[in-house]
Amino acid sequence: MRFMPINIGIHGIRPAMVENELEFDEVWKKINKYFKNNLVIAHNASFDISVLRKSAELYDIELPEFNYICTMKLARNFYKSIDKRKSEIAQIVKDSIEGSIEYVDYGTLNGTSKFLNICSFGLDADINLYACNEAKKNTNIPNSMVYAYSALKVGLHPSTYHMKGIVDGREIEDEILLFAISNGKFYGGMFMPAPMADIQDGNLDVCYFKNKMTLLRIVHLILKYTKGKHNKEKECEFFNAKRIELSFDRTISYQIDGENGTLDHCVVEVHPKAMRLKVPKGRIINK
Repeated sequence: MRFMPINIGIHGIRPAMVENELEFDEVWKKINKYFKNNLVIAHNASFDISVLRKSAELYDIELPEFNYICTMKLARNFYKSIDKRKSEIAQIVKDSIEGSIEYVDYGTLNGTSKFLNICSFGLDADINLYACNEAKKNTNIPNSMVYAYSALKVGLHPSTYHMKGIVDGREIEDEILLFAISNGKFYGGMFMPAPMADIQDGNLDVCYFKNKMTLLRIVHLILKYTKGKHNKEKECEFFNAKRIELSFDRTISYQIDGENGTLDHCVVEVHPKAMRLKVPKGRIINK
């Protein structure tokens, strides 16, 4: 068994400590019941799930269907919907313990994948995909600049799609570059697709970019999109909805709270005030 020093530094487990312990296939027999058709919650979940999948592949184990949520991404993204103050870490922890319970909305993609912040398609998802798979791994760009760099890089070569949809019973059809469905105002550390979003109003906020614009105009809108200053731009459509069914003329990239995938048809729905949220003392949601 190969142990990497960087991982030992994190969890403190050394080879000698597990020398006589069960192999993964035996451990899996004991824990698989917790995964089947269940919701798994983990911190930095993409790493843990990748290790789980690779271990299962090594032992020729077929993993069951399950969904997972990453608490690291939730913490980074979701709490941007709460007003920010400069506070010491100890005070933030104290405020969290003494905070109040609020009930907030969340969305689902195709009835199973849940999101608190964003479910987006097209250019927006392509930017996230490029940031995760290319910019973070193959460039020396500071983390704070990765998404800005990716937005400009992908924005120079955008893909367009023909979209048909049914929004709360109303039909829509358009040529699009980007289709973003937001629950909260922020995501990804810098993007603000829905500056008027309210996570307690029982609605999802939709913004999409029409295809009819020049390349220079696309770059201009992306920069505005990151700051939530695009709501008056003529190429951007905005509306609220509770249920959105979309079909695209070919496979399109999507990202749901930072997790990437592809599809050509989907249903996105809101679940009003269906999730409990602990709000730190003195913080106000959506203000």
